[in-house]
Amino acid sequence: MDTQPRRLYEFGTFRLDVAERLLFRSEEPVSLTPKAFDLLAVLVQRSGRLVEKEELLREVWSDSFVEESNLSNNIHVLRKVLGGGAKDHTFIETVPRHGYRFVADVREVQANDVQANDASLVLHQRTRGRIVVEEVEQESPRPEEEPPPPEVNASLSPSLPAARRPRMLDHRAAVLFVILIVVTAAAGSYMWMSREKSRVVAAGVGRTKSIAVLPFKTLGAESNNDVHLGLGMTDATITKLSTLNQFAIRPTSAIFKYTDQSYDPLTAGIELGVEAVLSGTVQRSGDSVRVTVQLINVADGRSLWAERFDERFTGIFAVQDAISEQVAQALKLKLTSEEKKQLAKRYTDSVEAYQAYVRGIYFWNKRTEEGLRRGIEYFEQATRLDPNYALAYAGLADSYALVGVYHYTGIAPPAEAFQKAKAAAAKSLQLDDKIAEAHVALALIKADQEWDMAGAESEYKQALILNPKSATAHHRYSQFLIHRGRLDEASVESKRALELDPLAPVINGNHAMVLYFLRRYDEAAEYSRKALEVEPDNPRMFFILGRAMVQKGMYDEAAALFRRCRELEKDEPVAAVLLSLAHVYALAGRREEARRVLSEVDKLNIPEGEGLLDKALVYDALGERDRALRVLEEQAPRWTSEPMDLKFDPRYENLRSDPRCEELLKRRFGHALKLGPGSSKLHTAFA
Repeated sequence: MDTQPRRLYEFGTFRLDVAERLLFRSEEPVSLTPKAFDLLAVLVQRSGRLVEKEELLREVWSDSFVEESNLSNNIHVLRKVLGGGAKDHTFIETVPRHGYRFVADVREVQANDVQANDASLVLHQRTRGRIVVEEVEQESPRPEEEPPPPEVNASLSPSLPAARRPRMLDHRAAVLFVILIVVTAAAGSYMWMSREKSRVVAAGVGRTKSIAVLPFKTLGAESNNDVHLGLGMTDATITKLSTLNQFAIRPTSAIFKYTDQSYDPLTAGIELGVEAVLSGTVQRSGDSVRVTVQLINVADGRSLWAERFDERFTGIFAVQDAISEQVAQALKLKLTSEEKKQLAKRYTDSVEAYQAYVRGIYFWNKRTEEGLRRGIEYFEQATRLDPNYALAYAGLADSYALVGVYHYTGIAPPAEAFQKAKAAAAKSLQLDDKIAEAHVALALIKADQEWDMAGAESEYKQALILNPKSATAHHRYSQFLIHRGRLDEASVESKRALELDPLAPVINGNHAMVLYFLRRYDEAAEYSRKALEVEPDNPRMFFILGRAMVQKGMYDEAAALFRRCRELEKDEPVAAVLLSLAHVYALAGRREEARRVLSEVDKLNIPEGEGLLDKALVYDALGERDRALRVLEEQAPRWTSEPMDLKFDPRYENLRSDPRCEELLKRRFGHALKLGPGSSKLHTAFA
């Protein structure tokens, strides 16, 4: 007998066997990825003490260099597996800026101690699939919940103390009879469960309701173009599978975060909230390309389907078609004739144009001025290589529309940018009137440049008819509805966008804004923080979170958030951020600081009239209502439509309740401000 029994660790309903690399919950095995298991083992063995991030990275990832995000992702996985939410600290406590501490009570036991049981007959399921039946002192048996594995070994222990042998002899026949029944039943149960499990697995594949296609890893890239080859395969597969209605698929924008890092497919699947993930590799050698793909069930890591494709590089589109078709087969989908047609659809036959388009999508998704500049260059290159490439024109249209919205004048003045966007969108729809992305771009142009609200809404609705799974369309339609004051509808569209792309910071931020306008400030703060978990330096999220904190009366916290937003925007100060900071200073009674920031705004080189609404807000918070109303009088001639901030933003509640403000609006637009008859009583609207 081994004199050094292996040690087990028990906490809550869990038992960790480090030597055998097993985790059990109430005697049932729990599936963990290798790195998640290693991380749990380190934390449990050091329970009660802080384990620094550097130590965890050194212990768990000693064989490779990884970013800190890998650690936080695996902590997220462990918290979910252990039964809490992503932020639950029941087992694992976060020590900000340092590391983690395992805080649950841990009991270290020997394997032999675990085997000692109170029941007369105990079935112990061994790691290698063996059943051992043991006799102990007490009378009542405890049934084993788990069906036993196939290899069965029933034996009585010959080494029981002499004092117990007479009672054993008296009951030997009964014991042997019980053993025979238990073992026979167990074996039969296992055979039945095995057959049942096979049926469930087969049925389960067909019930997959959500999938993510992760960036294919490019092996041995021969050129800079090859680096984006894997992403291109991913985008093409997503585009094809998104035409199928039987399941949800995460958009390309949702998986960009996994492009530049080594990822674990199961961890990514959990983060993205999907049931299955498709991952793969692409390797090009001269004129040949090899693509290896695998469809994995996130819950247990099972491979649902795997395949390898060897093809001439010019036949890359045939590989994309085959992957999409075989994934649909693996998921046991019954496709309509229209879905089969869409699945086989190709938008270009030019490999070079396709590669340029993929790179354009990559840079377009960054939303920065430099990102959009490079995205435009690649989309234009794609249209030169294939003048009939409708998707590339749609990408070009959306890029220029965003340039106009964000006022990236280094690329083009807003008017010119919107004009180019409209021309590209029209060309895209001329080539293929079923391109949803082109309709989304047109909607943005009509709303932001042409003030054609009916036309914009029509374009959004058409885009969603063509592609109900477009997270971008739902997200932007939600923004449109916010500015129309239709907050309940905006919330519905925003929630749908979140379902399709739950990690996108811009979508979480938009939902936070909807909740803010609906006066649900705690929820608004929650979604802002969720966005900051993905993009810790996103100034827009600090801004929205700051707005929520103001309404909660947490002025010091709000001021800190606005200051952080200002730091992140230091190269291009934004008047709205500074005026929000001045406003919170005024509310907190820090009058001199508020006036100092107002003076700073006056020195900025900003367009005439910009920020006057927020300036009025600051004066009102300083107790200067007459001056605030004079600022509104100065601003009123510039209003080409009803001012949405004054109309709905809770910050303006006191100011807009002043009869003089209502009179001003009535003179300008022919009607006064009052509570609207809409479905939500939490916001105001023009009657």
